[in-house]
Amino acid sequence: MYGQGVPFPGHAPLANFFASGVLRLGPKLGPILWQFPVDRPLRHALEIRDDSFRDPVFIRLLREHGAALVCADTVEWPLLMDLTAGFVYCRLHGSEQLYVSGYDDAALDR
Repeated sequence: MYGQGVPFPGHAPLANFFASGVLRLGPKLGPILWQFPVDRPLRHALEIRDDSFRDPVFIRLLREHGAALVCADTVEWPLLMDLTAGFVYCRLHGSEQLYVSGYDDAALDR
């Protein structure tokens, strides 16, 4: 595919990412982090956004496959805190308002 106007294999997902509007952040756009595994397999973390995932079968599947359940603190989505992998992935989306509010010391302690 090289030399045919395609910058690299799999270019569509990357193009879609940039077309999603991240560049509109202008000077507020921080660095874009690219992480690649070094002599180890990829790790996966799943963030749920619907109560239908409050299911012991789902949690069991995550554990069986070593995938982490993201502890996503948000006012809009379910908060599950099951440990399902050998690592933890937490996201702080906003203590009172999605993507806007911060966290005071008490909220961070929780």
